[in-house]
Amino acid sequence: MGKCFVLLVILLAFLDGCITGEVVLDYGNETNKTSGNETSIVNQHADTLTAEDNEKMVEYDEKRLREFEAYGFGIFNYSVLNKDTCAGHYENMREKIHDIKDDVKDADENFINQKEDVDELEKELEIVKQSGNENAVKHLEERIDREKDEMEEAEDFLEEISELHRRHIVIKDHIKEYCLELKVSV
Repeated sequence: MGKCFVLLVILLAFLDGCITGEVVLDYGNETNKTSGNETSIVNQHADTLTAEDNEKMVEYDEKRLREFEAYGFGIFNYSVLNKDTCAGHYENMREKIHDIKDDVKDADENFINQKEDVDELEKELEIVKQSGNENAVKHLEERIDREKDEMEEAEDFLEEISELHRRHIVIKDHIKEYCLELKVSV
């Protein structure tokens, strides 16, 4: 689910550029905008792109992707960031990450415990099958199904909380970068 979300954000970022039909090339102070069929202007200037221009475009695209990703998470409102609030928001995000990391650890332990329960019940089922007691076999199979459902829920929760942890790290890093641009130390 989390991987699909990231891919969706990348796709939306790509489509945003395709749908608007604008290509912006930045050559110092000169900006050329083209739309639709005006690709000849782009082609003329594409030959004059330097390695530095290409690097700037890549950096801009990477930064824009990080912004789309961070804004897309819906976890943090970047409009509240300014020189006065940067350090506090950064510290708050660090604390949240620490708390979520503990939640990830608990979720991982819960998943491991659920998996061990299922493994034990499956071993017990093999022993009961050898005894020939059909009622006990049926009862254990139903119990194993319930335990497997609980194990799958624990695994889903582990994946979700791990993704939330990752998203908070991305946001914390983005806040730090933004604050450094504002000349605020965090």
